Amino acid sequence: MPETSREIKLMVSCGSGIATSMVVVVKLKEKFAAEKLKVRIDTCSVNELSDRLGGYDIIVSTAKIPFNTTQAVFNAVPILTGVGEDALIASIIDKVKELANK
Repeated sequence: MPETSREIKLMVSCGSGIATSMVVVVKLKEKFAAEKLKVRIDTCSVNELSDRLGGYDIIVSTAKIPFNTTQAVFNAVPILTGVGEDALIASIIDKVKELANK
């Protein structure tokens, strides 16, 4: 599979920006590497999110985001529970590919 043409910036957020976001990051990095996708992943708390959105293409959050944004937003709870995880990760990968090849 060919590598994507540009690096995608993805922000993972959770309540504190530490614990559950790191679980999500580990799983996403593994899947992105298998697909040879160039994705930079950063983490933050939901409270910091509105101040840190600049330049990010995708948001993946374990908590509800309390504002509207133009970025693609994915609810990360399925990655934590395992219920619907494969479908969610497939949707995130599809969005990464779409944005990377624009």
